[in-house]
Amino acid sequence: MPEKIGSEVRARPLLSRRGYLAMTGTLAIGGMAGCSQGGGDQSGDGGGDTNATPMTTPQTASPTAAACDSPTTLSPSDVKEGGTISAGCYRVEKTLTVETGTLTVEPAVVIQFTNDVGLNIESDGRIQVSGTEENPVRLTGTEQSRGFWKGVQIRNSNSADNVLERTILEYAGSSAWNPNYSPAGLFLRGENVRLSIQHSTFRGNANVGVTVTKAGAQLGLDGVLFEENEAPLYMPANLVRGLEAATTFTNNDEGVVYIGEPSGAGRTTVTEPADWPALDVPYRPRINVHVEAPVEVASGATFTFEQGKGMQIRGEGRLTADATGGDPIFFSGTEDITGFWKGLYFVNSLSSDNVLKNTVIENGGSGETVGGGADDVANLFLHGDQRAAAVTISDSTIRGSGKYGIAIRDGNARVMGCDGMAFENNSGPDTYNLESGTSISSCQ
Repeated sequence: MPEKIGSEVRARPLLSRRGYLAMTGTLAIGGMAGCSQGGGDQSGDGGGDTNATPMTTPQTASPTAAACDSPTTLSPSDVKEGGTISAGCYRVEKTLTVETGTLTVEPAVVIQFTNDVGLNIESDGRIQVSGTEENPVRLTGTEQSRGFWKGVQIRNSNSADNVLERTILEYAGSSAWNPNYSPAGLFLRGENVRLSIQHSTFRGNANVGVTVTKAGAQLGLDGVLFEENEAPLYMPANLVRGLEAATTFTNNDEGVVYIGEPSGAGRTTVTEPADWPALDVPYRPRINVHVEAPVEVASGATFTFEQGKGMQIRGEGRLTADATGGDPIFFSGTEDITGFWKGLYFVNSLSSDNVLKNTVIENGGSGETVGGGADDVANLFLHGDQRAAAVTISDSTIRGSGKYGIAIRDGNARVMGCDGMAFENNSGPDTYNLESGTSISSCQ
């Protein structure tokens, strides 16, 4: 921009690249390496030519892997303290670690990783990938095959600056970042990690496209596509609140969202209020889910529990599954087998928000009891040993239980409503009060 001094306007001299870096302290890595681009000297400091025309990035699509004929090699020292990767093609032969500072990846960048090499962001590092619709950023392998390179790990980096926008992350997941976990294209590790993923694609990754290890993490997804991964997503139950219904799943080997604790914990707990959207794939709880905060499930959502697992709504937890006027909400097992999974268990949760309307609860009541008693086996079980437990249910189907359809253990548990109910093929009584040895009066 011209600089005005008094009434005289004169052109401000252009700094050389070296002069600009010295003034700003900014590291600029590369500049359209291996890609055709006209205008100016693309190497060194521009030869000190203060009258050179600044080079601009052409508004063309991000280069494909095949277009990277002469990529610039990135070394670990290039990104150790952050920096900026400018538009162009790059090759990585040793795993990169950002220990401090922000690594900024600009539009129209392609980074090719060799076999089992990846990108690691440590707790004091940050990453900002800023692709555009016309010029996305592509993180890929030197070979276009599933699980070729290691992937990206963000480890306890709790910064709002961590963003993947218009990014394609593909063909990663060759090996795990930690022996206690499985490989993933994107691996978010630790209680404090934070990331926003916007309008991005995870494609062709081995094991899982995105894995989040801890319930304290913060993850937001907006307009994300998972395609052709072994499985798309694995996250603790507390993070489902970060999903949106527009998340798209296409041609993944396992078309589910895994719910669990990848660290191997025995249960996953919801501790913050959440809306669980209806996705175009089922939620697949791999371990027991404990709901200790209000959860509202959208009509059309489907849950398929693994064998012997279930959902427990306890204390301050609430479960509102009201699909009135919409598609039913399904609570089922991964196999269509009577008594395959535990079922839904409300314990000491007394709230008018506990609602099951237009739901299907099927194939629960497995041999693993939900309440500790030998008879606590049902598709839907209520128990209030410290305070009352209650749920309103109507216009729902209870079928295929390994024992009772609906059961309550004591007088502190109440099932209300029961209008428009259907009971089918339960192994024991459709409703049962364990204390009185009779049917539940409101659901006869």
